[in-house]
Amino acid sequence: MSSNEAKANYFDTIVGIATPLGVGAIGIVRMSGPISKDILHRLCPSLNTIKPRTAYHATITATKDSIELDDGCILYFEGPKSYTGEDCVEFQCHSNPIILQQVVSECLQNGARLALPGEFTRRAFIHGKMDLVKAETVIDIIHAKNKLSKNIALKRLNGKLYKKITEMRSGLIKLVEQIEGSIDFPEEVPELNQDVLITLLKGTWKEIHRILKMQDFGKTISEGVNVLIMGKPNVGKSSLLNRIVGENRAIVTSIPGTTRDYIECSVSLGGGLFNFIDTAGIRASQGDKIEDMGMRKIKRLVKKANVILWIVDGGAPLTKEDETIATLIPKKKRGYLILNKSDKKRRANLSTLSSLTSFPHLSVSAKVNQGLTDLQDELIDFFLKPKSDVTLDFMCNIRQIQCLKDAENGLSLALKSIKSGFEQDLISFELKTVVQKLGEVSGDDLTEEVLDGIFSRFCVGK
Repeated sequence: MSSNEAKANYFDTIVGIATPLGVGAIGIVRMSGPISKDILHRLCPSLNTIKPRTAYHATITATKDSIELDDGCILYFEGPKSYTGEDCVEFQCHSNPIILQQVVSECLQNGARLALPGEFTRRAFIHGKMDLVKAETVIDIIHAKNKLSKNIALKRLNGKLYKKITEMRSGLIKLVEQIEGSIDFPEEVPELNQDVLITLLKGTWKEIHRILKMQDFGKTISEGVNVLIMGKPNVGKSSLLNRIVGENRAIVTSIPGTTRDYIECSVSLGGGLFNFIDTAGIRASQGDKIEDMGMRKIKRLVKKANVILWIVDGGAPLTKEDETIATLIPKKKRGYLILNKSDKKRRANLSTLSSLTSFPHLSVSAKVNQGLTDLQDELIDFFLKPKSDVTLDFMCNIRQIQCLKDAENGLSLALKSIKSGFEQDLISFELKTVVQKLGEVSGDDLTEEVLDGIFSRFCVGK
């Protein structure tokens, strides 16, 4: 998008409420654009002169009848030294939805228009105040579900991902230029040595592949760890769940099979999100259709689980039902064998259990709250601590990951074309596609449609 197009589309002044609607101490109305300062003077006539980045206490009035709307703190930011790169004004009012709507209405009547979702941040991007990676990081921070998600998003603000993407993209552009130069001016521009070209492209492919390999950790943090609790009836699955989440989320009785369907709830542990799923007790069916449906659901949940907690009654001998459960757990699945009811004398045979599963075992008592801290620490250590090959600065969102996957695939096609002896113009075309996809990550090669999709995720005042 050219700078002329940006000016044509974003020359007007916009206004929006930047804080959540509701009764509170402070609510902020944000305005950005060329006539922001003029509108400010109309709404706050007592402010004859105003210095940038200085807080003023003033009365906000309606421009037609001078009725007092509110009194609050007024801030003016002169472009380009502002969030959007334009002149900006913030009215910090009392957070009453009626007051905020009245202030917005006055701004609209004096020449502003209502901001679109994400338009303030979009203007910041257009005016070069931030690259697209940082702009998307703003929305990721807003929507972070836990502390680690927020920290990962903040890490991305340091620009390392943007620098790496632009570095790879610049290298590929130079290769495309030389390939096309050798096609158009063969006497002046020498053709690239095939071995050198392959080495350079393989190096870029490995860099992209390395970044993509890290994204499983990012997905775990953003979406949470799915922890499936399973076992035969009446072994304490629901009691364990209630202890972990700190409330009576599941019904607990001495009657086997109380939980007929699964119960799901999320809890923050170690700053990360864990989605615990308490399943129906697994036992030989007595022809109960509802119970049979529950068992089929369990098998589907096993496939989606990141980790399984197999609960066994440590105070009772093992049964065939315990052995049946072992057959339902895939061997490659991560999990723990939880010997519940450790407050009782152990009667479960550890040797037999070891032959059924390779899961490490932990002894707990949901009834008297023993050993649960050890279980939580195990989960946190394994899932929330970054591995040695993970760099938090390179964590991506879904859109960025797809662009990188497309770029990785494009490089693979280009390498195959080179080895197959295809024409240089085809190789150049494939590399241009890779350059485009990397540009969609950095913001150097974007369509209006892509931009609309990105910034539509924002709230109006951001």
